[in-house]
This record gives sequence, C-alpha cells and structure tokens, in this order.
Amino acid sequence: MGRTLANNHLPLYEILDKINPYEEVKRYNIVAKYQLEKKSAKLSDVFTVLSEINALEAEKFLERKPDFYLPNGLNVDNFPSLEEILVNHKIFRSRLNDFLLAFFAPYYQIDFKNSLVCFIACRYEFHNKGVDIFLKALGRLNKKLKEKKQSKTIFALLLIPSATKKVKPEVLQSIENYRDIVDSLKDFSFQWEENFINSLLNKKGIVLKNILDKKLAILLEKKVLKFKKEGNPPLTTHELEDSNDIIIKTLIEEKLENTVNDKVKAIFCPFYLTGDDGLINLDYYETIQASDLGVFPSYYEPWGYTPLETAILAVPAIGSDLAGSGRFLNSFLTEKKEAGIFILKRFKKSDQEAIDSLFKILYRFQQFSKKELSNQKIEARKVAEFFDWKNLISNYLNAQNKALNQSL
Repeated sequence: MGRTLANNHLPLYEILDKINPYEEVKRYNIVAKYQLEKKSAKLSDVFTVLSEINALEAEKFLERKPDFYLPNGLNVDNFPSLEEILVNHKIFRSRLNDFLLAFFAPYYQIDFKNSLVCFIACRYEFHNKGVDIFLKALGRLNKKLKEKKQSKTIFALLLIPSATKKVKPEVLQSIENYRDIVDSLKDFSFQWEENFINSLLNKKGIVLKNILDKKLAILLEKKVLKFKKEGNPPLTTHELEDSNDIIIKTLIEEKLENTVNDKVKAIFCPFYLTGDDGLINLDYYETIQASDLGVFPSYYEPWGYTPLETAILAVPAIGSDLAGSGRFLNSFLTEKKEAGIFILKRFKKSDQEAIDSLFKILYRFQQFSKKELSNQKIEARKVAEFFDWKNLISNYLNAQNKALNQSL
C-alpha cells in the first residue's frame, strides 16, 4: 500500500496520520493485497519488518507494531577483496571507457583524465526510486560546472530497464566503427609498435608520421572520417516503446542534452547488464566497479540493497533516509561523517529541498582530490562490511526464538 501511494506522488510520510487505509485501497484497487497483509500481520506469532521506515506505515496501515526489525545483510565473503577490487576498477573502467568513447567521440573530443562516472540502477519507478530528483540535481550540477568553466566531465549512467524496440542504429554504427579502428591498430601493432620504439630511442619525436606507415595512416584516416558524426550524441542507447518517456523528457527539460559544452553527459541504458550486450559488455557488478559513485535517492524503499552492494565493491554511494538501509546508516554514521556513504535527508522534506541537498553532495564529490576519492572508496568498503550476515543474523535468530516460544 505504501508503495502504491508513494508511486502516485502522495506525500506519504507527511500525511501518514491522516490517511484512511480503507478508502485508499478501494481508490487504487488493492483491497485483496491489503487485506492479506493486514490479516497476516494480525495472525502471526511474531510480526517483523525490514526497517524503521517500514514500521511507520506498518503500524498505521496494518494496525500492529512490529516486534523486530530484520535488516537485510550481505555475504561479504562472496564479494572480491579490496585488493582485487582496486585491480578490477582499472580493468573494467578501461572497458567502460571503450563504450563511452564509441558513444561520444564520433561527435566531439572526450577527455577521460579529468572525469567521473556516476550511476543509478533501479526498477523503472521514476518517483519512488528518486530518478526525478537525481536528474534535476544533475541539471543543476551541469549548469554550475559550466558557469564555473570547470574542465571536469561527469558521465551519468541511468541503468534502468525499460520497454525498447531495438538498439539505436547510430549507436550500433558508432560501436562497430570504433571497434574497426581498434582492430586495425591491433592488426598492425607489430609495425607501429616497432616504429614507436625506434622514434623514442632515436629521439625523432613521438609524432604519427614517424610511427605509422603511410598506407596504414591513410587507412586509419578514412576509418576515422567514417566514424565522425554531426550533431549531438543520443540520450539513450535504444529506441524506446514510449515515445513520451519521462526520463528522456526530463533530461531535455533539465538541458542535459549531451552537447559539446555540457559538463554532465547522460546515457539512459534501458537494458539489463549481462556482460555480453554488445554495448557496455560489463555485467552489473563489473559496471559498479568501473564507476566512481552510485546514486540512490529513493523516496520509497523498505530496505535498499543497492547502496550497500555499491559500497561493498569499494565505490562510494549516496543513499536516502527514506530507504530502510539509509535510515539505519543515518544512525550508524552519526560519528563518522562522509564515510564513503552519504545519506540524503528526504524525511518530511520537499522534493526541492532534496534536489538542493543532492546537488550539494554531487558538487562536493566532484571536487574531491584523487587521494580523497581513494579514501572514500576504502571507507565505503569498511561501512558495508558491517552489514555482513555474521553481524545481522542475530536479529533473525531472536525473532525465530520468540516465534517458537509463542507457539509452545
């Protein structure tokens, strides 16, 4: 019921005490689900919820106060070690850069030396998952970075599966042309590598005419000309079923249009990351490790694994105090500010206040030095390790024991 109300843009937590559950379930045609939930809560020996934020609506709608909070944990041993992650970051970032080059370089020059990659990954719940405020905060960030004439580029990946028709032909063509150029360089590597070493040792200067054979240079020049395109890169990798898609519409409204002058470059990736999609060619966890920041500013989220999954892979994350995990972390991090996971304050805050706060976090994050970013990665991993099932299983055992005693 809470998800339904939040998804229909009702200010759930502000009006919680005023909601008449019986009227609302009829209005949204969820009577059977509501009755099942309420009866289950009433008849159970022990009533549990995932988190404190869950408990607020459960007590109001189901008319029973939870006996226990049962936060979800991670099997930390199933994830790579910090040392492995640091190596993986370089490998997977190189692959991700290949995709970004193929996507943007046909239109204008891309510099990865001074860039950051952030991402949001979620179901397509535009409001509930905070996609709306993320895009608006990115719009403000883009405007600010342009005003300040900053050289840094922010790549924002919107990893949100949606209904699609096919991959955009221009995207496929760019990727094929890019890989053709790379393959040609590999095919003739024996030639240009030898010329490169000779030029370096003989102090002839590292210039293309000293390195590339004339025929190879002409061949590559033709392929590069074929690679180049007019206009701006698209906002999405696919043609979408919905011609009025709200994500694309909002990107345009926020002037996130991937122009050469934009400092925030956004790509809506409406497909599941399998590792062999022919585009990014990284699976979900590999894409996380290739990134610098995960952003999860949910409005409605009973728990929220994604910030923890991101942090356990030593990637800083932004969570929300309206998510169960974020609310839990909010108390956990009181003595340790900015410890790899940032908690966006959304509880009883307006959307505009949330946008302002998220913008400030993003702006501050992009100002971090390389050393500060490295520290954030390490701290993110440390915080996430607390959520190992070894630490959280006691909550489940206590609930089980109480249930057993109740039934005796």
